[in-house]
Amino acid sequence: LVFYLIFILAILGIGDALYLAYEHYANQIPPCTVGAFSDCGKVLKSPFAAVLGIPLAVIGVVHYLLLLVWVIQTIVQGAKNKKILLVAQSAIGFAASIYFVFLQVVIIKALCFFCFLLCFIGLVIGAYQIFIHNTESLESENLIGGQLWATYCVGGILFFGMSILITHTIEE
Repeated sequence: LVFYLIFILAILGIGDALYLAYEHYANQIPPCTVGAFSDCGKVLKSPFAAVLGIPLAVIGVVHYLLLLVWVIQTIVQGAKNKKILLVAQSAIGFAASIYFVFLQVVIIKALCFFCFLLCFIGLVIGAYQIFIHNTESLESENLIGGQLWATYCVGGILFFGMSILITHTIEE
């Protein structure tokens, strides 16, 4: 059941990220409510909206496509190595979502509904995979331990590297 939930959330994430990527390349701002703390234009035109010239929406499409591929392979094949990849990708999405919410709330001081929806999806998938489902399913398959911690370490390193790239891109 959990993998079907991730399947549905990944499809929603792909749709949302594709919409934001389309809006980026069409040089348009999504029709968000502009209010006290809501301003899609401010978020999407901020220097944090791209890494090395690649819009975060495109990175989001890749992220959710990877989640979708690995969850489909896990559902169809039940492959243990795909579960590890699914957990790693979920952990990266979880960490990135926390970071992007922080950027919107603390640094940019504005929220984009569509961006926040992507973060929410990433937080839900990541939290469930990391804190609830992961321990039960991987422990029963003897995947807890070295492989799991290595997965988290690689995810952390990739996320840390992405954070440095974003910060470095902003400073230039």
